[in-house]
Amino acid sequence: GHDYASDCYIATQGPMQNTIYEYWLMVMQNIKKADNQGCQKIAMLTDFVESQRSKCAVYFPQDLDNCEIFSNTSSPQDENFIRENIDTIVNDGEKIETNFNYFIVKNVGLISKNGYTIRKLLLIYKNCQTEDYQKFTVYHYWFPDWPDHRSPQDIDVLLDLSLDLLDGDCNKDFGNEVEAEDVNKDKVPLPIIHCSAGIGRTGCLAAILNGLGQIRANSDSSSGEGTSVDVLGIVCNLRLQRGGMVQNSEQYELIHRSLCLYQQKLSQKVISL
Repeated sequence: GHDYASDCYIATQGPMQNTIYEYWLMVMQNIKKADNQGCQKIAMLTDFVESQRSKCAVYFPQDLDNCEIFSNTSSPQDENFIRENIDTIVNDGEKIETNFNYFIVKNVGLISKNGYTIRKLLLIYKNCQTEDYQKFTVYHYWFPDWPDHRSPQDIDVLLDLSLDLLDGDCNKDFGNEVEAEDVNKDKVPLPIIHCSAGIGRTGCLAAILNGLGQIRANSDSSSGEGTSVDVLGIVCNLRLQRGGMVQNSEQYELIHRSLCLYQQKLSQKVISL
């Protein structure tokens, strides 16, 4: 009788250098499925380099007001042409003619929270064949201090991040007030979660989000006491959809610990449902 909420997020591998353009295409398609409503959130659970090994390509600008360009062309001169005209495209809204498709990603906001950061990214997409020109916003949550195959030192941060992904109001975080009637909460883009391979840390966070959903759905009181969570069932269900999710016993234990911490905070009335 448990709901595993398998449709509440998208779990992916971290983008590599030759897949960044396709990664942003996927994000854009996810936003379109939600009729361009609500906030698109991406949770990144890895650093770019760990133990001297590349874990994820740099697919967004880290610093405020910086831009990155990603295209479906293999010619550096093509991307240089966009770079030379980037102010005209981003600030003036001019649609520069090209014979290739491209994304411009600009960092327009940065917030530091306890243990993770949130970036507001403005994306501009141009398709030269269809003349499609899109502008959209993505909120990028970055939690870099989670060792691969292990548990993060502070699970309070992991729980805070999980609740932020579920409940956080991106517009308020960045000082943009949106009228309640303007947002249809039943039609929002699915959050996108990735680490490096997209199964260990990603599987843990996905299971925690599912567990939080079960606690809330099955809770008979605001305290959350007396609710049960089927962690084994959640992990089995995740593995049916994406092989290898949650890689070892330490990560499996982490899911239990995080959900226990949430129930403990509920009983102390620290978190309001």
